Amino acid sequence: MAARSKERASPAIKSITNASPAPETPGAMKFLLLDLNDLSSVKSAANAGTAANLVQPGARTAPGFEAMVGMHSSLTTPGSVRVVWTSSLLAETAAPPNGIEFENLTTGTAGRARNYAVSKAGSWMLGREMARRWGEMGIVSVVQNPGNLRAHSYDGTPALMMFFIKLVLHELRFGGYTELFAGLSPEVTLELNGTRTFLNRFWINDTFYEPGGPVFFFDQGETGVGNTLPETYFGPQGELIQFAPLLLAEKYHGVAII
Repeated sequence: MAARSKERASPAIKSITNASPAPETPGAMKFLLLDLNDLSSVKSAANAGTAANLVQPGARTAPGFEAMVGMHSSLTTPGSVRVVWTSSLLAETAAPPNGIEFENLTTGTAGRARNYAVSKAGSWMLGREMARRWGEMGIVSVVQNPGNLRAHSYDGTPALMMFFIKLVLHELRFGGYTELFAGLSPEVTLELNGTRTFLNRFWINDTFYEPGGPVFFFDQGETGVGNTLPETYFGPQGELIQFAPLLLAEKYHGVAII
C-alpha cells in the first residue's frame, strides 16, 4: 500500500486485513513509501519490487543483450504498461476558468478546494497528453475519478453542510473498485488510451486532437496560447456524457506526477 508515511498506512492495512468475512485466498499487504511532497520518493517507489536497482552494470542476458534491454524488449505485449492518473469532479466544477493558474503554483490560493481542483485539472491534461505522446509505444494512459467518498478529506466541514454532502458520498471501497478497474481491467486497452473512467465507465472525447485542442497547447511549449479543452465527452456509442468547460493556461512549465 502506497502512502506518505507508515503511520498512515498501518491502520489502513490493519483495517483491510482484519475485515470480515475473510477472503478465501488472502494476500499480503506491505507499506510502500510514496510521498508526493518529495518527488525523489516516486522513483524509489516505482523501482520497489522490480529488482531494477539490482541489475549490475555490464550485465547481459544469455543471448548477449544488455540486461535491461533484453528484459524489456519491444516484443512485450502492447498495452501491458499502464499509467493511471487520478482526477476529480472538482477539476470540472471548481477549477479556475483557465484550468491552471501558473502564477499561483508556488503560493497557491486561499481556497483549498480551488488548489485541489487545479492539481486535478493538471492530472487530466497530463494524462491525455501522455496518451498522445507515448500511445504508439504501447503505453496506456488513463485518467480515473474514484468518485465522491466518505474520506478524511471532509474533516472540519461544518455539520450542516456535511448533512447534505453525505447524501452523495459512497463508501471508500467503491473508490478502490474504480482504481482497480483503471489499473487492472482488460477493458482498458490501447483503443481507449487517454480516456477517463468513473464508476467503471469510459468517457471518450473524440474532439481532443482537433485543431485548437490541448495538443496545440502542449506542442507550443512555453509559447502556447490558451485553448479550450473539448467541452463534451462521448461514450463508445457516441452518446453525450459530460459537459466540461475548462480552458488551458497560456504557458506550460514542466511535468508533474500526480
